[in-house]
Amino acid sequence: MRFGVNVLKDFNLLLLAAILFAIVIGVAISIAIIILVVNLQKRDENRFDHGKLPKNNTGYDGPGNGYHGLNQQGYNREGYNVYGKNEKGQYNRFYDLDAFRESDYSTDGFLNPRIYPVAVTNHARERMNERLGIDNNQKMDELAVQAYQFGKSARQVKKSAAAQMHEIEQRHENGIVLLYRNYLYIFSRENVLITVYRNQYISL
Repeated sequence: MRFGVNVLKDFNLLLLAAILFAIVIGVAISIAIIILVVNLQKRDENRFDHGKLPKNNTGYDGPGNGYHGLNQQGYNREGYNVYGKNEKGQYNRFYDLDAFRESDYSTDGFLNPRIYPVAVTNHARERMNERLGIDNNQKMDELAVQAYQFGKSARQVKKSAAAQMHEIEQRHENGIVLLYRNYLYIFSRENVLITVYRNQYISL
């Protein structure tokens, strides 16, 4: 009889030890998950230079407005709304999120620049050097981005000019022509600058 009691005590002790072990493991896992979440949040926040961002009372960091969000007037940190326009009505193609509402291609025919960043071919660099006098690759890249952002497409000019732009596009395998500072920048649909011409063709 005493033997049976001892066995039962040993079993209870083992069961208790197993329960305590499971509790310890559960607590350790919970702590590890909490630490991981906190570190991920910190890493995400550290991608931004908070010293250059607006303070919390500007509306950017209110409910529903994260670091990529819009303020209470509907403008992002760069001052553009989802239609790519600032408060003065100036258009910036890069921020026109509405252009991709119905298709993977924008209303101008481009793929999303956040997925397909603006790039410059070697041929386009040669033409920028030849026709614009630029011999610095970084400046070429910056100018290509500016032309992409602010250049006028066929949908932004009068019909006669748009027809001329479409003719040029057809000669460049359906490239997309953007008119910027009296130069024609011809991009592919993947946002790659193919070549540059001085505007001698289109009258606005």
